[in-house]
Formats: sequence, C-alpha cells, structure tokens
Amino acid sequence: MSYETDGETPGYNKEAFSFCIAPSLDFDEVGEFHCGLARVRQSTVHGLGKWGYVDPEGQLQIPFKFTEASDFVDGVALVKKGRYMYFIDKDDEAVIDVGYDEADAFSDGLAFVRIGSTEGFLSVDGELRKTRYDEVREFSEGFAEVFDGSNWMYIDKMMNPVLITDYDDVYPFRNGLALVEKNEKFGYIDRRGVEIVTPHYDDARLFSEGLAAVAHKSGNRLNWGYINRIGEEAIAPQFEKAGPFREGRAAVRLRGEFGHIDMSGAVTTKAKYRDAGNFSCGLAVVLYICYGYVDRDGIECIPPVYFDARPFSEGVAWVETADGWGALRCEFSP
Repeated sequence: MSYETDGETPGYNKEAFSFCIAPSLDFDEVGEFHCGLARVRQSTVHGLGKWGYVDPEGQLQIPFKFTEASDFVDGVALVKKGRYMYFIDKDDEAVIDVGYDEADAFSDGLAFVRIGSTEGFLSVDGELRKTRYDEVREFSEGFAEVFDGSNWMYIDKMMNPVLITDYDDVYPFRNGLALVEKNEKFGYIDRRGVEIVTPHYDDARLFSEGLAAVAHKSGNRLNWGYINRIGEEAIAPQFEKAGPFREGRAAVRLRGEFGHIDMSGAVTTKAKYRDAGNFSCGLAVVLYICYGYVDRDGIECIPPVYFDARPFSEGVAWVETADGWGALRCEFSP
C-alpha cells in the first residue's frame, strides 16, 4: 500500500506502536477495548460467527457463544444467547440472573429492559423501575427522553416526569443542556426547561466539552459553526460538516476534505483527508486512501496504510490489514 502527503514528511515514530495482537483472519468484526476486554466475532471461516471477548494480548477470556454482544460499560456487557438478552461481568457471570426479551446497554447507571409486557429501567443491582411509554431512550445526566403519544418529556431516575414539553423532538442532555426541535428548527434548553437558545438553527448537534455544532442553510448547503453554553458564537460558521469536540479537537470538512480544529477554530490537522474521526488517547483515525492516525498536532503518527481502523481505547486500537484484524498498542502517553 502507498499514499501521498502533498510533499510533507510523515512525523510518525514506528517504534511508538507495535502489534499486541497479530493480524489474523480469526475475527470478522471487532469492538473497542473497555474494562480490559474487547468483543470480537469469530470469522465464519473458522467458526459459526459467534461473539466472544479477548484481552489486549489476544487471549480469549469469554468464549465465542453469543449471537449479539456489546462493549463493556462500567464492568457490564449486554449479550444475547438463544432468544434472551443478559448482562454479564468480566468473569462471564450473569450480573442479574434474568433473561430479557429486549434490552439496551447501561447508560448513566440504568438500562431499559422488557420481559413480556413488563418494561422499565434496570439498575445494576437488579432493581426494575417499571414504566411504560410509546418511546423510551437512554438516560444521560440523570434524565431520559420519553414519548407518551402526545408529548415528549424527560423523566428522572425514579421514573417521575420532570419536564413535559411541546417540542416535536427532544434529545439527551450534554454539559447541562439538551437539544430540542420545533417546526424543523433546533435550539437548546437547560434542566429547568428554560430555552437558552430559541429553536432557529437548520441543524444542530449535542454539546461536547462546552461547545455545540450548529448550522444555518446557505443556498443548498449547511454552513456549520459552534456556539458556547450561553448561545454565543464561539467559532464562526465556515464548515461543510462539523463533529463534536473530543480532547479539545473536532473533525470538520472544508472544501470537500476533512481535518481537525481546536476550540478557537484554528486548524490543527490540515483538511486533506477523505474522513477524520474523533480523538481518543491523543489520536484520531483519518482516511486518505487507506486508514491511519494523527496526533493532536495533526502529525501522522501512524501512516494511512490500513484497510480499516478503529479508535484507540485503553491504549489499544484495532486495524485491518491484508492478513485480517490485529491490534496496535500505543507505547507512549499522549
């Protein structure tokens, strides 16, 4: 594989990264490392395509036996075996000795579950807080969005309605503010339901690290910028696409190509990529012709030579080569 760099010399240090799991055709799908384990699906070439979990050395810690599996969150993973869904810990023990017809992963300490006609939110200690709405979403910052057939509202962790709204749709709280939609326009409310930003944007995203991406139409395209938590313009509209801030950087598209900016709007990764991901562990996936990684200064620490690549998590990232999926370990602290 080869790539071009517009005449620039790649600033990566090959010795800083090494394979902790050698590329192989054992897996055909992988998840991120959390709590020291990553979900992997056994290749149908070598098995029945079931999910299991491996450690950063590639040792199988939980056997391939699940038809569905999620990443670990706070030491708990949601898996499906047979017709039921279960929550397991890192030792492959059932956290709650009940199988569910439907379940979501834990978020903010609670998970939505359903058994037959009974549904509600489950705590890790097994307490089921029953509730029933036409639509239910996950908890974030103490609130969950629900729809009762007439109104969108927010409930607290005791299942009490705390904000009943007349918006067409509502979204999770982030940084103390929630995105809301009215008449195809977007704005933001605080935890009291007070409109901090009246819905007037043509599109908008959730807050992250104190800033939110917002857009107005300019002809046939959206022009994206960022606002702060009091609704003031923080970065002027100038982008074709704009992602959330992670580790002080956000992926944006300029003139058809992706790069990164800092929280002042200054370009840190030159916009020359076909795609760019969010930062984690000080690194972000970028796509040139193939996939690689840049650091927060926009330097290609790992050159774009991979068929696919996933974000770093707990210092480890999956990459796909001609020999299959393997995992790179970062040998320095960003």
